[in-house]
Amino acid sequence: MRAFPRLLCCRSILMCRLFALSLICVISSGIAIAQDARVLSFENIAQAAKGGGGWKPAAKDLPLAVGDRFRTRQRSRATLKLTDLYTMRLKQFTTIQVTRGLFEDDKSKLDLKGGAVFIFSREKEGEIDISTPAANGAMRGTQLYVQVSENGLSKFQVLEGQVVMKNPQGNLVLDAGEAGEALPGQAPRKTAAIIATNLLQWALYYPAVLDPSELGMNEADRLVAADSLQAYGAGDLLGALEKYPEGAAASIGGKLYRAGVLLGVGRVDEARAGLSGVAAGNPGRRALERMIAAVKFSEKEEWDPESIVTSGEAVAESYYLQSRSDLRGAREAAHRATQLTSENGYAWTRLAELEFSFSRTKEATAALENALRLTPRNAQTHALKGFVLSADNLIEEARQSFEEAVRLDGALGNGWLGLGLTKIKRGDLKGGRADLQTAATVEPTVSGFHSYLGKAFSMEDKAIDARKDLDLAKRLDPNDPTPLLYSALELQQRNRTNQAITDLEKSIELNDNRRVFRSQQLLDQDKAVRSANLAKIYQNAGMRDVAVREATRAVENDYTNPSAHLFLANSFDALRDPKRIELRYETPWFNELLLSNLLSPVGGGQLSQFVSQQEYSKLLEEDGIGASFSSEWRSTEEHRSNASVFGTAGDVSFGIDAYYRDDPGDRLNSEANLQELYGQFKWQPTPDDVFYFLGKWADQESGDNFETYDNLPLAPGLDFEESQEPGLLLGGWNHRWAPGSHTLLLAGRLSADQRLTDTSAQQLLIERDSGGLRPGFIQPNSFGFDQLTDPALRNADPPAVSVGTDWQSLVYSNDLIQGIGPYLGQGNVIGVSSAPFAFDTNRSFEIYTAEIQHILQSDRNLIVAGGRLQAGTFETESILSLVRPNFSGGFSTPAALQRTEADFQRMTVYGYDYWNATRNLTLIGGFSWDSIEHPDNFRNPPVNDRQREEDRLSGKLGFTYAPSRRFTMRGVYTEGMGGVTFDESVRLEPVQLAGFNQAYRTVISESLAGSVENPLYKIMGLSVEGSLPTRTWWGANVRVIEQDVDRTIGAFTGYDAGVFPITPAFFPDSASQRLDYREVALGFTLNQLIGDEFAVGAGYRVTRSDLRTVFPELVASGASFADLKNGATLHEIALNAHWNSPTGLFATVEANWYLQHLDDDPRGITSGELPREGDDTLQINALVGYRFNRNQCEVSTGVLNIADNDYRLSPLNPYGNIARERTAVIRCRINF
Repeated sequence: MRAFPRLLCCRSILMCRLFALSLICVISSGIAIAQDARVLSFENIAQAAKGGGGWKPAAKDLPLAVGDRFRTRQRSRATLKLTDLYTMRLKQFTTIQVTRGLFEDDKSKLDLKGGAVFIFSREKEGEIDISTPAANGAMRGTQLYVQVSENGLSKFQVLEGQVVMKNPQGNLVLDAGEAGEALPGQAPRKTAAIIATNLLQWALYYPAVLDPSELGMNEADRLVAADSLQAYGAGDLLGALEKYPEGAAASIGGKLYRAGVLLGVGRVDEARAGLSGVAAGNPGRRALERMIAAVKFSEKEEWDPESIVTSGEAVAESYYLQSRSDLRGAREAAHRATQLTSENGYAWTRLAELEFSFSRTKEATAALENALRLTPRNAQTHALKGFVLSADNLIEEARQSFEEAVRLDGALGNGWLGLGLTKIKRGDLKGGRADLQTAATVEPTVSGFHSYLGKAFSMEDKAIDARKDLDLAKRLDPNDPTPLLYSALELQQRNRTNQAITDLEKSIELNDNRRVFRSQQLLDQDKAVRSANLAKIYQNAGMRDVAVREATRAVENDYTNPSAHLFLANSFDALRDPKRIELRYETPWFNELLLSNLLSPVGGGQLSQFVSQQEYSKLLEEDGIGASFSSEWRSTEEHRSNASVFGTAGDVSFGIDAYYRDDPGDRLNSEANLQELYGQFKWQPTPDDVFYFLGKWADQESGDNFETYDNLPLAPGLDFEESQEPGLLLGGWNHRWAPGSHTLLLAGRLSADQRLTDTSAQQLLIERDSGGLRPGFIQPNSFGFDQLTDPALRNADPPAVSVGTDWQSLVYSNDLIQGIGPYLGQGNVIGVSSAPFAFDTNRSFEIYTAEIQHILQSDRNLIVAGGRLQAGTFETESILSLVRPNFSGGFSTPAALQRTEADFQRMTVYGYDYWNATRNLTLIGGFSWDSIEHPDNFRNPPVNDRQREEDRLSGKLGFTYAPSRRFTMRGVYTEGMGGVTFDESVRLEPVQLAGFNQAYRTVISESLAGSVENPLYKIMGLSVEGSLPTRTWWGANVRVIEQDVDRTIGAFTGYDAGVFPITPAFFPDSASQRLDYREVALGFTLNQLIGDEFAVGAGYRVTRSDLRTVFPELVASGASFADLKNGATLHEIALNAHWNSPTGLFATVEANWYLQHLDDDPRGITSGELPREGDDTLQINALVGYRFNRNQCEVSTGVLNIADNDYRLSPLNPYGNIARERTAVIRCRINF
């Protein structure tokens, strides 16, 4: 029985030991967690008491454990980090203690004994976050100022979020912008809030401006303050304050120096008090007061430049002029400061900062070298060096500079900002975000720090925290466009499209407010970034036309902005014909893609044509590998997919894109299969040089997929194959000489192998009288019968012409074919017909291209000038055989067997000047001179090996008038010359002028004319567009395109002469053809946002197209098709509605009505056929889907052509790719 108590005793001892062990573990874990708390930085004197011990000098990165105390002394400040999401800034004479709530949510994290702190917390909500002698505070994602007076009076003021003040006497809820206070034993009550900049003026950063050598300090002051002066001269402002002895300022110069040191740590009131005994006109006092006015954005009277006699005044004036948005004047003042005193390191730092604001990195680097030589311990100089290195993509070197900056001065927000951005660039998003939060803690009233922090929180997928900082940034500086930009991007990721549009529109309106920090040229670049992003968001709202207009505006604001060019490329890509029959958007798409990739630096965006660039913010792009995949399946068994893999590592980036399309077609032999592979590589060996390489491989097979009016086969036996292995090998180089000055070089090789077969293609037959052969080729003999004129041909053995073994065909000798060649096409046309032929054509080409272009951009002008040289060869092998029976006449078997080789050469010189005549009006003028030599006919068998030459000088005129953001008018007149094949697309010359396309492969559909060479263009256009405060967008435009083509097509020429056993005897020949096309289009668009989730749009377009097809040699013959004039008018009405829910769900409904009137030339209508009058059709499409993972993934399904309406539309008018039957569609998109 005695064992039972002993067992209980043992159990009790065991339980006690387990409890003790558990307590030790809890305490240890608490201490371990608390070890994350540390001293980030302090200025002047700070002390710590560890583990209940006495006060000892603190050190940077000193760890703080539970129970540790920390305090600042007179004229001192400090920055502490309690957790990854909890940082604070301490004022002078402040004492805090770390408490157990650091790792227990129901207890206080911090005990404020006395003084004042600014707290920045993104920790989860706790019961108590900070305790004071009079009240406790529970924070709800808060930025908070707390002050404790000697009598225990505790004041709370909320800058952002919410705080609950509570004590036994009551609770008080404070929202952003509200303040409260409590005395010990009394309930909290609300008080008047103080303006944040006044409340936190002790935390503001005041750069040093004074040069002690100009202050007139007496010898006594110099000796007493020698150590402080030495530290100040080296750039160590904190050391200068720490080593400054009390009571040393006896002389005027000593007082000025003391005031300058005090100002450097935010002691504005003390600094001003120290100036009371200094004359108002003293240069040193003038400099300090000017500096205070600049930091507080206070307007003062203008200074006469002649009144500035010291370097300190000039530096202060530079800051003041910047605060008044006179950036150019600020740079001139800084430059004068370096001239007044060349040994003032602070002046050189200031000059470097302003040179950098003009994107003049070379000049900034030179000024920094002087600054670092003179003031090697100036934290601001090291931070600026970090940003210059970052702009040059030297991220590791930049990180080292930022680390040195925060080591020298932990209160410098720019140092923490740069350090955080470089960490993000290297993939440490969490660490980088923590540093950005530190920047916002040490300088809490700087809007920009909160903008970057909000963007970083968004990248961490912390939408609520991102929203808090972005909203706070807006409140801190309502005129700063940056938080609105990042807010729009974050809203778009959260599927809040309408709100994103509102914020980004506002950001663009406020863009010029950044003239405090940016030159006009850089302001235009900023506006271009915003416009490019707005274009993308417009597109997601179904506002495609508005999106393209906004992207165009972005290019106009900054021609060197790669984001805008990429968005335009994506917009044109969406308009390309997947069947590659309608080719009008091929050249604009590829040109804009090339420009985007050449102009963007490594890390400036993903090197993929299928991933849209959201913004150019190089330091917020992480190195690493990404991928994208999208696919579309249709119930018609059509399948389209594209995939990308891309990545960046330091100075190198790459991208691999694959595209696949398989379409079984909607009629006999209309299938198509296309596979494309693009490989891209970019290398940036120096800050000013980017090398770009592109390779393209493609395979294509298709049948008769031409568009026809009634969807009947046009060429039922046609089969086309193309292989490009590789089709493109291009290398490019972009060298930046200076801001706005770029030289681009593009060179490479284009090639393709094509095979075209048709079992029964109608071929033109032209019969001429034999007089054209007389007397040079045939002549009568003595009996009056025809004989060959050349005795060699007449007496040839075997005969020059004979009947084949099938008794249906002729056999021509090579000598006969060569002899009759010069006479083909001569003689009056006496008959025109056609016959079916089977043909098999193989053609290949190889073209080498090189183009150089220079871009010179300034505040008033953009000049784009360059030249292009292309040279190559075209080879063709073709066999044509007559399809019998039902034809009488003589042909050889095969009817044509040809092998030709022809040269190609093109030279182009161009120049464009975009002149900003006024702030609202841009005038555009330019020219291009083209000289081209190309094969006369290598496409349409029978082919020939003749050459065709053409020269043309083309004029370019345009204007853009934008008196406000809400109204723009554009006009253009331009001429141009096209190429032979996709050589036209490989170019850097601008394809847009005043928002209108000016370069095309062809605008005539290949369904009507096939491929054409060397088209000549005239393009005229006028557009007006704008928006209303009701979130309404409208646009109207009229455009005229004229395209003329003179070409040669294959034909057979026949002669009825006695020398031929079967007549008429036909020979491979050709016929001239002229195509005159004119298109006039008038369009209107209207878009409206409704609430936060809905968008509706409407559009109307009428297009009149006229095509005249002329065979000049056949007109006199009376052939019905010799001169045809066909016309068509197409009316299009489009209605659409879009719903985008914040949950990620979205839906789209589109209704498109087409009405076409045809004006067919009666001469082209076959006997017995009825003339075509036109048709109308209604297409209704509906789509629903879901976006998730920050809008990186999307799945959708829907039905196209719900009403199952087929249509009859002539391809003479351009129209979109619309479904002929009810079609189910499933789409997905995934970005990694």
